[in-house]
Amino acid sequence: MAEQALQEREEYQRVLEWQRSQAEQDQDRVRETKAAASMYRTGLKGQIMAREKAKAIERQRFLAEGEAMAAQMAAEKQKLLRIKQQKLGALEAAGVPVKYRAELNKKKVACLFLRNILAPVLILCPPLFYYVGHGVNNPPVSLKLNK
Repeated sequence: MAEQALQEREEYQRVLEWQRSQAEQDQDRVRETKAAASMYRTGLKGQIMAREKAKAIERQRFLAEGEAMAAQMAAEKQKLLRIKQQKLGALEAAGVPVKYRAELNKKKVACLFLRNILAPVLILCPPLFYYVGHGVNNPPVSLKLNK
């Protein structure tokens, strides 16, 4: 009977040791799984942050480009208005009657920049040149608003 008790005790110790080793292996697997999940989460967060940063940079570039285009459009409009006034002054100095200059004076120059930059997309502007009529005493005069 003592031998049987000893065998049962040894069997009990082996089973207990096997259970401990299985518990340790399970804990190791859980730790490895948690470590892998943590690394994946960290990598994913890094990708999200990189994407957000890239989107913010792209947005800033887009806004800066819009501001630059607005400034360029304003400068272009001022330049065209100055040219228009010079042409009107030249016509007045040449003695062209007011009724022939009135048509040119009414023309707007706001969309000329858009025509040059966005011509394939926007075809909204009137022609860039204007003809001033002529009579018996007035030679034909054509004007082109140059940049």
